[in-house]
Amino acid sequence: MRKTILFLAITAICLPAYSEEILKEDILKVALFKNGMGFFVSQVDVPAGADSVIIRPQVVPSLGSCWLSSGGGLMLKSAVASEVDIHETEQAVSLMQLLSGNVGKTATIRYGEEQVVVGEIQLVPKIEPQPPIRPYEPGKADNGRNRRPWYSEPQMMLVKTEQGLTAINPQQVWAVDFSDADISSDAIITTSGVELKVTFKDNTSGGKLGLCYLAKGITWSPSYIFDITEDKARFTAKGLVINEAADLEGVELLLATGFPNIQFADTYSPLGMKYSLSDFLNQLAGSGSDESRRLARGMGGNVMMQKAAFDMAESAAPAAPDYGTAAQGISNEDLFFYPVDSVTLKTDETGYYPLFTEELEYKHIYTWKVDQPEPVQRYNRGDDSSKEEIWHCIRFDNTTGMPLTTSPAQIVKNDLILGQDTLNYTPIGQEATVKITQALDIKAEKLDYESRREREVKTFYGNKYDLITFECKLSVTNHKAEDVSLEIERTFIGRVIDKSHKETKEKVSTPLGSVNPRTNVTWNLDVKAGETAEITCQYQAYAYRDNIY
Repeated sequence: MRKTILFLAITAICLPAYSEEILKEDILKVALFKNGMGFFVSQVDVPAGADSVIIRPQVVPSLGSCWLSSGGGLMLKSAVASEVDIHETEQAVSLMQLLSGNVGKTATIRYGEEQVVVGEIQLVPKIEPQPPIRPYEPGKADNGRNRRPWYSEPQMMLVKTEQGLTAINPQQVWAVDFSDADISSDAIITTSGVELKVTFKDNTSGGKLGLCYLAKGITWSPSYIFDITEDKARFTAKGLVINEAADLEGVELLLATGFPNIQFADTYSPLGMKYSLSDFLNQLAGSGSDESRRLARGMGGNVMMQKAAFDMAESAAPAAPDYGTAAQGISNEDLFFYPVDSVTLKTDETGYYPLFTEELEYKHIYTWKVDQPEPVQRYNRGDDSSKEEIWHCIRFDNTTGMPLTTSPAQIVKNDLILGQDTLNYTPIGQEATVKITQALDIKAEKLDYESRREREVKTFYGNKYDLITFECKLSVTNHKAEDVSLEIERTFIGRVIDKSHKETKEKVSTPLGSVNPRTNVTWNLDVKAGETAEITCQYQAYAYRDNIY
């Protein structure tokens, strides 16, 4: 008995029944998110007068996301999902498959050591191979809860001889001779699938049955390349589409930036026949959006920086391609979609799709983010010998007219790779910085030391704290042959009270439970070739037994 789930819809007047037929679901559009989910829009052509039709879904929708719609002369009544057997014919690759495909044929079967039986093959157990794991397909075939047991090694077959029926172990068969040359070399493989029977109350003239649903199994991965000259950068974007969900043919893809809140992304719809009732209720009780948000955090890992130029193989083509101007993107509330038309991509294929090429103005900048001590530790007085890193970067304004999503960004010049970094999400018109390589010709030093201490001047949380005044010196020496623009950023634990250079920006915040604010200061200055630039400042912090937090 097949398990069924009833999906109630619009009701109207019934017409006489026509024979059911399995109709193809045509996928028209898929919006891809970077968390492995896609929003599918598809349709089915329903012939006039058909009382019901059968659809075989290709993927499992997420809970609450599957909707059916009808128009024209169609009036939807209901849709019922059922688990069914799907029979496929394959070339026989074993004696067991050959025997099962030739029931009714006369054969000489050799088995065991020297045993022989001659007769008509009467019964060979069906071969039920463990199907490949397809987590995004409907049905329970991948989760071990199929309604039949798996017989990976059948132990019995029946042969009709002159003496009667003989049962032998097919695992011991090592040769078969057929008296009839007309034998089948095909094997019937049976797997589980899901059919959706859609019933109509009114179908006077046929029409389109629309479906839309969210499903796992498809995603996209963006990346960028900057081909830089002295003051311009040719900025090119592409998208890789990884498809494990369904065959796509002439489909419009919309590659999304932004993270929608999909609370039931990890809960399958009952229409996919993945769960028993108890499993579904358990899944429903544990559903939440935290996991979905975690999966949707963009890149999920830092991209390793290339620290030296790499000589690419000689080629007539330039290192950075030119894909033309950007297609008109689509904004929808807080999401933005890059359109890609007429995509044909089969299941388990990965596609490469050019998006756009734009020319951007940029500038070179060197950045020094000064290392900080941990929030709670004995403060390091005197010279800090830890290595300070200065990075050569490019900085540009996003003038492409579309937001730039988080992705790897590669920088090349004269067909040589200079480096690779992660370009973080950048809204339209905002500034972005991409690292190229570490600047080894620019040396940085920092020095912090205590210049004054006032004992037990204030009480916090029942403890008396000292007020310490620190002197800070940041120095940079430019060993390059040209002047450089330098940006220094440091977060002080405490409050800055005096500076030798006016800051570009300063931001003060106090974490919960801390007695000292965090003061983030940024300086921008030019350092001439062969010279040293120096910034000095004073800051104060409260300390309990030399612990500053």
